Amino acid sequence: MYADHQALVAFHLAGKRRGDVLDAIEGLNLRPALLARYRDLTALRYDFPLVLIRNSTGPEFVQSLSALVDRALIEAAPQGSENERLRKHILRLEREIRTLVTAGAAGSLSELWDQAAGRLGSGTDELIEDSASRAGVTVKIDGDLVDCDEDLPTRLFTHAWASVQEQKAGRFRDKVNRLILKLSDMLRADFVRSKAGQSAKSLTTSVGALYGEVFDFEVMSR
Repeated sequence: MYADHQALVAFHLAGKRRGDVLDAIEGLNLRPALLARYRDLTALRYDFPLVLIRNSTGPEFVQSLSALVDRALIEAAPQGSENERLRKHILRLEREIRTLVTAGAAGSLSELWDQAAGRLGSGTDELIEDSASRAGVTVKIDGDLVDCDEDLPTRLFTHAWASVQEQKAGRFRDKVNRLILKLSDMLRADFVRSKAGQSAKSLTTSVGALYGEVFDFEVMSR
């Protein structure tokens, strides 16, 4: 009895099992009772999946699905309005999208949004597709959905690097376009002051056909 008590104390303090006093539990797929509700994570609202924002023009290159849904609800169904039905539908839609991604579905937010709305709309509540369409208009971004799995770090950091490079390339293109415009203006000004730019033909072209018969461009050229 004393040995059995010591084995129980050792298991309680160190988590180590001695002898055959305690049965093995490794294969029972047990978890603490306090974590029982987390067995099905799709029933909870948390930050995953993430949306890898495509063609981002701001500093954000990633956004959580729950944050996007919250923003859509604020715009499409404000608190205290008659749009409580819409709010319930969109929260169900969010859960369905999370379930699809957890099950291995891949695609963009817009694709899985429509897919989830179709699955829910084929059930008892046909109005959910209308709610999804109304709320979807307020979602201004799109991008691939990624879950918290072993591929997330690689995809997230690759997307972050690509987003930064794309923004740098965009700023470079804007700078080059401004320089091209300035250079074009300088070349145009030099041409206007040149002999060719002050020819009768060039002056006629610059004024246009509407007043072509009003002026004597040969005299103007001389």
